[in-house]
Amino acid sequence: MTADLSEPPWLMLLFKNRGAAQKIFAGFQAELGKEDLQERLRISIITGVDKDNPAFYRAIVSENPASSDPTSSEENRSRQVVIISRINSLTPGTSRNLDTFLARYERVKKYVLLPGAMTPNGPSVLAPSLGILKRELNVRPAWQVGRHDSDASAIDADDKIIIPEGITNAPVLEALAWKKKSRDHNFAAKRRRNEPSLRASTTAGQKIGRNDPCPCGSGRKYKKCHGK
Repeated sequence: MTADLSEPPWLMLLFKNRGAAQKIFAGFQAELGKEDLQERLRISIITGVDKDNPAFYRAIVSENPASSDPTSSEENRSRQVVIISRINSLTPGTSRNLDTFLARYERVKKYVLLPGAMTPNGPSVLAPSLGILKRELNVRPAWQVGRHDSDASAIDADDKIIIPEGITNAPVLEALAWKKKSRDHNFAAKRRRNEPSLRASTTAGQKIGRNDPCPCGSGRKYKKCHGK
């Protein structure tokens, strides 16, 4: 961040591949310009994703469905159901950096999105000239994110979401239940796909011991899983 409090703060997206980072942001600028006037990029910061680590948060970068195609009709925009997003999990020891950034943002109501990389001395800006000025920023606690929310991709099935005392029907509870159900369904489907190969291995002379771990990866003994 710069020393002048009237200047917009920087929000860096960190990349491992420096070349890819510069190409991506060069593409952003070619499409959006130096300022995202139509707010085509949607940036969200989701806090309170881990009650054991209150400073942890997630940042989402996605296409804003409400402004991705300003020439399309309202009817066509309402039919969009797929949103591609990039999610980054941030695990700081304290919320100091995020709090400082948000305080500056609240002061000037704008920020600069920049490509960055981690160095031994901490985050470093790769190319300041590729920065994009933005004004819209979505900051919200995870407990408010429901199943059909545009930020639901930031919620994981095993998250220990911080839910304020007295909130008994937090929207995130439905999102968590759906995520867990989807995960279990995908796991069951994977097991069914593996069943033919498991049966084949037992009939081909490579017998699996009844007390051996089941090859399907369930973590259960073979006799209590596919060996029934």
